[in-house]
Amino acid sequence: PFLLNRWTVLFSLLLIGMLFTLGKRYWGWAIAEDSTPTEPIANRWHRGLFWCAWGILGAVTVLSFYHALFFPVHYWDALILYIHYGKMTYQQGGFPILVCLQVGLGLGANYPHLYPLHQATTAMLVGHWSDLYGQLLPPLAGLGSIVVLYVLALRLFRNRFTAVFSVLVFRCIPYVSTYFVWASDYSLVMLYTALFLLFLETFLSSPSMRKAIPLLAVCAIFPHINYMGWIVWPPMVLAILWRMPDLQKQNPSAWMVVLGWGTLWLGLGLTWYIRNWRSE
Repeated sequence: PFLLNRWTVLFSLLLIGMLFTLGKRYWGWAIAEDSTPTEPIANRWHRGLFWCAWGILGAVTVLSFYHALFFPVHYWDALILYIHYGKMTYQQGGFPILVCLQVGLGLGANYPHLYPLHQATTAMLVGHWSDLYGQLLPPLAGLGSIVVLYVLALRLFRNRFTAVFSVLVFRCIPYVSTYFVWASDYSLVMLYTALFLLFLETFLSSPSMRKAIPLLAVCAIFPHINYMGWIVWPPMVLAILWRMPDLQKQNPSAWMVVLGWGTLWLGLGLTWYIRNWRSE
């Protein structure tokens, strides 16, 4: 049966909020204890360039939102999949069954659902459908990516000037500029890649289970955005194996804890694929 309705959406959001609150109370913020000392920018010329870079980033972000709000969807993949699939999910109250003929895999591949599901759940809460739910996700992901990558660059270089220009270079790449405007799941891929790199750096710099949990969570969410999301699992596993001696110093049974949490998050990451396998 299709179970997507306003009550299931509200219950799911409440459950996620409760789990997040309990996790925060138990572990705290994984990045809270890590101070990032940075020297103030003394050179006036560098200070001016620093704020100019932020001004350019702000202007590009505003233009991305402008495009989302005032232009219709014209990206072909969005018309047949990213937006349309979300609309069908909302209208049918669950994941639609797709029967189609198309060159290549096409819609019949049952692509991971998180991007269309964001739109469908928003429409359920609001009570009507609008393409804006999908169009606003890329610029929002672009804004989030800028913040996350700035924090990551600041932690790596300990220099605000270097950090902001690193983000500016990333934001000026044509591929990035395109997919933070077009309605597609690639915007979420870039945001979660940035989150993965930030949590990976945080874990490697000071390993603990508290810092491994956000890393595992991102790895579990990633395959629900795109099939390529599984690519983050090997570096995550290698990082945990590399830092296992440090984890064992904190907890002699770290192996069992890691296996338990890893199995849980792996199971959550596999749910879409188990669903597709069972429906064949």
